[in-house]
Amino acid sequence: MEFSIYDVTFTGHKKHLTAAMTGGILETVNEFGEREKSAVWQIHADSLEGWLPKIGDVLSWAGADYQCVNISSRQSACCEWEVKLTARDMSVLMVGNPSFKRNNYLESSISATWRVCNDAIEAFLAAHEINNDASDWAGADYYITEISTRPDGMQGYLVTIEARHVGIRKIDVKRRETFAGYDFFGNLRREIVWTGRWRVHRDNKQDFENITGLSAADWAEEGYIVTSVDPSRISDMEYEYIVEAKSPENSNLASMQYKNDRTNLASRVDAKVDSGTFFLSAEQCGWFKNDDGRYEEIEDWDPNSDCPFQAEDVLEKEMIDSELLCAILTVSTYRRGETRRHVADEVQWANSDRIVNNADGNEGDWRKIEIKADIINDFIGDVWTKVSKKYMYAPAGFKWNSNFWK
Repeated sequence: MEFSIYDVTFTGHKKHLTAAMTGGILETVNEFGEREKSAVWQIHADSLEGWLPKIGDVLSWAGADYQCVNISSRQSACCEWEVKLTARDMSVLMVGNPSFKRNNYLESSISATWRVCNDAIEAFLAAHEINNDASDWAGADYYITEISTRPDGMQGYLVTIEARHVGIRKIDVKRRETFAGYDFFGNLRREIVWTGRWRVHRDNKQDFENITGLSAADWAEEGYIVTSVDPSRISDMEYEYIVEAKSPENSNLASMQYKNDRTNLASRVDAKVDSGTFFLSAEQCGWFKNDDGRYEEIEDWDPNSDCPFQAEDVLEKEMIDSELLCAILTVSTYRRGETRRHVADEVQWANSDRIVNNADGNEGDWRKIEIKADIINDFIGDVWTKVSKKYMYAPAGFKWNSNFWK
């Protein structure tokens, strides 16, 4: 009987029922200032499922604010697993630097992006509501105007906030020139209007209110005054003001105070001058057009009765179909009571001479055009009649022919 002897060698591998870190912790900081930590763990398959964290879990070995963002694992010998965990610091962080932009209206805005974890997002948004002060990160006089969020994986959100500079900002100033008619002597009149536009913080509204009548020389021209202010609300914190300025000397501002003035009617005499035209027909000039289309003198034409102007003979053919520029004067007076009480006076004016050398205190060669009466109320509500008489001044150096205007 033979006997055999064997040498038996047993090799054992540690069964990592509890995860063990192999090596140290690797920490990285990227170009946006985000911090991450990673480590490699050894664990047996029997314990793997119950030990693996989930994305977004806090990993205490990395720090209180570090959450799991990546898990990678590979199987090694003897049912052991090598697991690499990466954790990111999810405390509130501005990612990178703020960006700046300015448009053609000189509106300046700054925007920045924050990374905020799920647990902090509600508080963060509450602290950064629209119109809130953003000076702590954007600079003085910047206020939040826009907020947007997007998910940052499962760990939280990326919140982008835009803030705009709000103070007193002049956006533009415009100059407008318009034709304003002619004066009493036929001279051309122009009205110059300056219009300025400002964006104003709500705390500066008082700087743009109750300024009508004050000087606008600092943004318009010397001698110009503010004539109107038109505010509009842009947001809870910002208003836009459109301000107009005119010169009292070069516009009709001087008469504006009388436009709705209903005081001292008993002694008031208002005068207004406009421009008008007088059309000269061929017949009024002493000419007629024959069958050949040429003008010939009217044989029995009498300048004393047939010409609207004082003349000794027919007018020059060049005057035919002329539109002569005239000054139109309207004089308004006020009489107490309703219009029916003053009808006789209006009839007497209309039936008297059409040509006068004094139009209610204004000397010259005038022709009556019309009379009109309107009922108005004075500033305390009493009834008055406004009587407006209109006259035309003889144009082009002529004098009216009273025989023609009967």
